[in-house]
Order: sequence, then C-alpha cells, then structure tokens
Amino acid sequence: MHQDTIAVDGEATAETDGQGTNGRLRIEHLTLDEAMAFHLAGRLMCLRAGQPSPHLASALRKLGLALEQEAPLLSQHVSAAAEVMESDAKRCDRAHLETLETLTQAWSQGHMVHVWHRHKTGRVDEYDFAPYFVEPCAVGPGHCVTCVVGWREPPGAVRMFRIDRMQRAALTSRPYAVPSHFDPRGFLADAWGIWYTEAQPVELVLRFHPRVVEQVRESRWYRSEWVQPQPDGSLLWRAPVAEPREMLRWIRGWGADVEIVRPRSLRDWMIGEARRMAEIYGWEVGLSGQV
Repeated sequence: MHQDTIAVDGEATAETDGQGTNGRLRIEHLTLDEAMAFHLAGRLMCLRAGQPSPHLASALRKLGLALEQEAPLLSQHVSAAAEVMESDAKRCDRAHLETLETLTQAWSQGHMVHVWHRHKTGRVDEYDFAPYFVEPCAVGPGHCVTCVVGWREPPGAVRMFRIDRMQRAALTSRPYAVPSHFDPRGFLADAWGIWYTEAQPVELVLRFHPRVVEQVRESRWYRSEWVQPQPDGSLLWRAPVAEPREMLRWIRGWGADVEIVRPRSLRDWMIGEARRMAEIYGWEVGLSGQV
C-alpha cells in the first residue's frame, strides 16, 4: 500500500455559516490509495447515477488538484473526469438536486423536512419526514438512484423513498434524533435494492444453466446468497429476499439460462411473462407450456 499522503484543502476541520448551510469540510491527509478509492467511487457514480451531480464534479475537481504534486498523471485523468461530469451536470434536474441538498442539511442538523411526494399517478402527498440514512440503490443495469430512509408522519413509521420521486422538500424547525437502535445495515439486510417490507424474507431459489455457471460464480450478486453445484453441471442459487419481485429485472436479464424454482408465485409470474413474450414473437404456447 502506498503511504504517501496528500493534503486536501488544508486541515481536518469543519466550517459553517452559523446555520449549517454551505459548510466546508477539510480533510488534512489522504493516501494515494485512498485518493484512488475516491476516484473509482466517483467514476462509478458518474456512470451509474440517474441524475448528474455538480457536487460530485466539484469534489473530483478538488481531488484532481490535490493530486497534482504527488501524482500528476492521475491528477490529469481525475480532472478530465471532473470536466465530463461538470458538462453533464448542466442538465441536472434542479428540483432533484435541491431536494437532496435539503435532505442533506436536515440530516446533518437533525431537523425534519416537509415533503411533497409525487406518485406515478400524478397525485402529490404531503408529509413530515426525518432522514435517518441516505443510500444509493441499483434499480437496473447501469442505473442507480438515491434513496432516503427515515421516519414519516403520517403514518408514524420508518419508510424508504426514492429521492427523485420527491417533488420538493422544505426544512422545518422540528428537531429529531435518529434512534440509537436504528441500524441501516439491518434495515436493508434482506432488500435486493430499495423494496422494504416488515414481513419475513422469502427464500428465492434459481437454477442456472451450465453455460452461465462460471459467469454467475465470478460475482457476488447478493450479500446473503449461497450456491449449490448440481450433478448435471447446473447451479442452484439461493438467497433470502425481502421482496423477490424486485429481482425480476435481474432474473429476466439471464433469459433462458435461468429458471425460477421458488417461490411458486414468482415462478407463475415468469411463466405468464414467457407466454406473453412468445405471443409478441408470433409463437403459440399452450397451457402445458408446449410451443
């Protein structure tokens, strides 16, 4: 591991304007390997995020400048990535950005926000919300959204929301404290992405065809997964999942190389999906599944 340290914007202190807004954080030292980790994280967010972020562009710009003396070649690439992000950030959704900024301020200060939440139907609900945790979540191949977990009133319960579905958020003077027993890792332990339920997790069992077994095994797709090689060369993939329907996009991405074994409800849904696809492509499928 490289131990060379890089100064990033001075000492490790925090500055605020008295209200907690526009606060500036200073990190005193960063190793070259830590700087690379930030670069990779920033690049991943740039490639996957559904909304471009001017704040990410600015952060990488500062990282590139800090690397100029110790690692000029790396500095050039980080700065070039920042330029691309700055260009993309010009088309960012200002409402989404301002909502995220407000939630960040509320979380850091411990004040609730009043939210206007837009549904797919066009209906807008209003509620008070106390942010407990902000989490990036993958919702499909190459696409990531930012979610927030917190206390919603009404109904007076912990909920998780996509921030891009919040039309607006306004800071209130109502203080709150994140409960000492709240653990975001435990809250999201059984979630594939962002779907959360208070019900017990459901065991998902998939059978992968031998031709994709190596591809399946070379990645860890889920924190609680385990696999069982089968005598015929196929692979059984098992995991306890809060809401298996959330995994359908990933499962469908494997096409005919995967079979849903359990739960039965998800298997039946996929059978219906396969029949609908067959009809689209002009194939006739009987109730027995024969083409």
